[in-house]
Amino acid sequence: MDAHHRLVNDGLLSPGDVVNDWDLAELADVVWNKFGSQKELTDRLPRHDWRMAEPNRGHHEAAALLAEGAVRSVLTINYDLAQEHALVDVNGRSTMTTVVRGPEDTDSLSGRTLVYLHRSCDADSKDWILRASIIADTAIQVWESAIADSILMSPVVVFVGLGSPAPILAETVSRLVTRTGISCYLVDPTEPDPTDSTTFYASLNGSATHIGMTWCDFASELADRLRDDVVGRLLDASCTRLSELGGHSNAWPALRTAMLKVPLHQLGRKRASWLLRRQTYCLETEVDTALLGDLFAAVAAVAEAVHATSIALDGRGNVRLGMVSGNTVPMRIANVAGQSTWNTVATELSRELDAWPAPDYRLVLFSNPDPTPDLAPIDLVRSGDPVDLIRGADQIVALGTAEAVSLATADAAALARRICA
Repeated sequence: MDAHHRLVNDGLLSPGDVVNDWDLAELADVVWNKFGSQKELTDRLPRHDWRMAEPNRGHHEAAALLAEGAVRSVLTINYDLAQEHALVDVNGRSTMTTVVRGPEDTDSLSGRTLVYLHRSCDADSKDWILRASIIADTAIQVWESAIADSILMSPVVVFVGLGSPAPILAETVSRLVTRTGISCYLVDPTEPDPTDSTTFYASLNGSATHIGMTWCDFASELADRLRDDVVGRLLDASCTRLSELGGHSNAWPALRTAMLKVPLHQLGRKRASWLLRRQTYCLETEVDTALLGDLFAAVAAVAEAVHATSIALDGRGNVRLGMVSGNTVPMRIANVAGQSTWNTVATELSRELDAWPAPDYRLVLFSNPDPTPDLAPIDLVRSGDPVDLIRGADQIVALGTAEAVSLATADAAALARRICA
């Protein structure tokens, strides 16, 4: 462990002072016993790196699961802020998910909570719960019991990445398992040794089912299950809407395949884009599912009318229809639910064109714009490109779902010309 090496190199510890130099709790006890504080250790821990920790896909998917309400709480014994940064990315921290930073913050417990069981790197380092011996402290026992009663009594409790000893948490969990008989799962890529009494697995008294996966893989697969359900509900709404309008399409399998390629946390971002919301992440709701169902009913009808050979969603959430010719037709789709005027929407969308590489200039708004939309050029000159004088008026096509389905049914050729021109 880097901190142990630094303590030895700085002459504060001798090589044999610590038996298991990888065990941070044991190292903290040794330092405390020798110096009467843990400052010598915390000064040599990568606090800056912890503060700037970049979330991986597991963190992002866990944040999305929290935001969507599929996971009640995430409890971490890490000190880094990677999970918190992921919550910010999905707008979860500021809207519905509370953050509990330590015993002094118990009142912040809610239905969706991120808990730093041993405090985070943002706390005063003298308050970090590092030492194994501190488990005997009454205040810490009361704190961990409060967390346990609030979180670990959930129907399903999963411990991830605790294949190696975690003395402070292990004793608490052992006490819980004995007292409550809760069902637990242990996620770790390494098969636990049931004969090794020093592992975290042993603290679960043999009651935990082992799942041989990494943290990222587990969080991703859990999120994928929810994503699959979300996509299913969205496509059901889309199919129902298309049927109501008297349309039909054979594009559903291609549309489903395209959506199932999108991770859960990115799907929330695309929902926000499709609904022209100002927040970066949009949760699934019944109302929004209906709005998006209307939107993708139009997409399916258009894909059928133009004989699209494939459907893809790019990073922005734009729909790209593959054609027999080999060309790709990009479409910016949106449903504003009648909350904005067409002029406002067209002006906002036109600004996006600056980031689109040529010849991706066609924007299609599947919505219900004003009855008398103003289709005059939005900007005479954009990006210093004079050719915008020519493209400005027709690069955004206002098309409602009912109109798209009607054209797809009655005059597919006309619809294809309008979309693909």
